[in-house]
Amino acid sequence: MPEDTVTAQPTPVVAQPTPVVEAPILTSPASPTPKKSSSKLPLLAIAALVVVAIIGVGAYLMLSKTAKPVAKEAAVAPATTTTVVDPNTITVWSWNTAAKALEELVPAFEKVNPNIKVKVVEIPYNEANARFKTAVSTGVGFPDVWDTEGPVTPGYIADRSLLDITAQAAKYQNDFVPYKWAEVTSNGKTYGLPWDSAPVGTFYRADLFKASGVNPDSIKTWDDFITAGQKVTKAPSQYMTLMSKKSDVGDFFQTLLAEFGGSEYDTAGNLTFNSPQGIQTVTLMKKILDSGVAADIGWWTPEFYSGIKSGQVASLTTGVWMGGQIATTAPDQSGKWAVMPVPATIVGGVRSAVRGGSNLAVTAKSTKADMAWKFIEFALANKDNQLKMYKDFGIFPALKSAYADPLFSTPDPYFSNQNTSQLFIQAQNVMPLTYHYGPYFIEVNNIISTEVVLAINGKKPIQQALADAETEANKILKGGSK
Repeated sequence: MPEDTVTAQPTPVVAQPTPVVEAPILTSPASPTPKKSSSKLPLLAIAALVVVAIIGVGAYLMLSKTAKPVAKEAAVAPATTTTVVDPNTITVWSWNTAAKALEELVPAFEKVNPNIKVKVVEIPYNEANARFKTAVSTGVGFPDVWDTEGPVTPGYIADRSLLDITAQAAKYQNDFVPYKWAEVTSNGKTYGLPWDSAPVGTFYRADLFKASGVNPDSIKTWDDFITAGQKVTKAPSQYMTLMSKKSDVGDFFQTLLAEFGGSEYDTAGNLTFNSPQGIQTVTLMKKILDSGVAADIGWWTPEFYSGIKSGQVASLTTGVWMGGQIATTAPDQSGKWAVMPVPATIVGGVRSAVRGGSNLAVTAKSTKADMAWKFIEFALANKDNQLKMYKDFGIFPALKSAYADPLFSTPDPYFSNQNTSQLFIQAQNVMPLTYHYGPYFIEVNNIISTEVVLAINGKKPIQQALADAETEANKILKGGSK
């Protein structure tokens, strides 16, 4: 989300860095000022002073040697900053606007559950999964509730990091968008509740389009997008969109692959991206990059945020949650942004895809599972709470009953008074159901991204790049590393 990594429309869930509390560096106590020796001082006393001095120096050296390792260890171990010893307090890990949205629900939850306290810990998005894996594997400092993104949820289910909550959650199955419910289920068992769904759209600067003579209604396909982008782009100060030439192209690959009807995995978890659809996807990515309409900027980098603020990046194609991220990043640009359906890969093709989204799950090792479930149920199975998070942070709910609320028929002032909610509901309704997530998603996607970067820069044939990515990714799936 998650989130994914969401808005005036969805709120992505990108993360604001969470300060890490450094452990204090040990220092030796101040040494007493030595007195001048006296010729009348007994030899025994002198010897004693020498011994004390030696002990003092030794203590100082020991302390100075141990101080830095202690501080360093505390800085890299998330458990030291998030562990809660109170048996009546549960911890919830999330990031950015998602963490803030959950935190806003805490007072109301604690009011109806006076014996439960909730501590929401905001984890930087780009650290979240690594920190969760470390905490779970070491058994130290893990949260009770985990904001698990849709793409990685199947992997966490497979490695038993999430608790089976089938008995508690079964009654809600028909209340959520089907493709989201599929993310939290495996072999007939349920391991979480869906939070935000993530239909894709294209967010764009309406004022920059207008100044460049571009009518967004004329953009039906990605070829149209490139043509319009060549009018909008005024390098190096303004580009139609962004695409890194060095890394982090996995998100765009997923979006286009879904539009072409492909997927990185099949329903059994086997790799399927080395396919005709995969080749079409990378070919289109290279075409966009070669056209010169994309700034060489990676997602979630400092340049990414400054590019939004400065107008260097005139459009972003991603999940509905990006709306909240834009509004948070550039609050002064209200009324200058708008949203259109994602361009189709072919004339008359589907203009929809899925990108991200989140779920809430109970960590399998939690000793407070009942309390954790109560908080998840309160946050996600309650229409009013879902609407609050959508209204305040743009987190697009997967709870179907929320869509009937007038809020989803209200124009959005930030996005040029468009009814963006209906645009994304429509995108969700026509979303191709051919895209699937699988085990080791992050690792696999990183491998794909690395090879695709080589291909779009002309350093490796596209088919060879995908074949090499498949070979490396299968090593992980067949028993490799996490």
